[in-house]
Amino acid sequence: MEKYSYEELLNLVIKDIEITPSEKCYGISFIGFPGSGKTTISKKISEKTGLYIASNDQIRRILEDLGYDVEGKDLELVRSLSMSRLKYLLERKVSFIFDANMQNYSDAAIDLWNSYNAKLYIIKLDCSEEEILKRIDKRISSNNDFSKANREIYYREVEKAKNSVVASKNIFYTINTENDIDKQLDELLIKICDDSRSI
Repeated sequence: MEKYSYEELLNLVIKDIEITPSEKCYGISFIGFPGSGKTTISKKISEKTGLYIASNDQIRRILEDLGYDVEGKDLELVRSLSMSRLKYLLERKVSFIFDANMQNYSDAAIDLWNSYNAKLYIIKLDCSEEEILKRIDKRISSNNDFSKANREIYYREVEKAKNSVVASKNIFYTINTENDIDKQLDELLIKICDDSRSI
């Protein structure tokens, strides 16, 4: 495999980001396992707000195409590039959606947002395990899902979450992704709008 420098990889990750600074910079992210609806919710929020989606699945696909083992020995590289992209966006005062499970990032990401005097809205996604497994099995069998998360990855995330406690005070809003998502998103965006006036 051809070796790429970290800077070259980061440039591939950020090259298509349009820089639109926000007067009051903020981010929206999630607590939710694979299959809970992070990507679906991210797309819907982006459609309603125009916010850029910083997707970790996008980083995985870029690295996979270059021959990296994103679920094995190169897993930490995904996280490192993700954090570098967050810094890139925050330095430029770009508000965005972070399509990732904050239980893997919570303390570091919250500290990062705070260091740039930006607000991070953490949205908890509630979904039954039965529904999550149905969704995972369906997208794996269709073979066209961007995420590629399977049952093994889901159960690994569940185990990791047992050792990762995200304080409930950091959760801004909870969405049940088995119910009417659009109505809940409208309520969420009104709440963010009201809160962002005080940033």
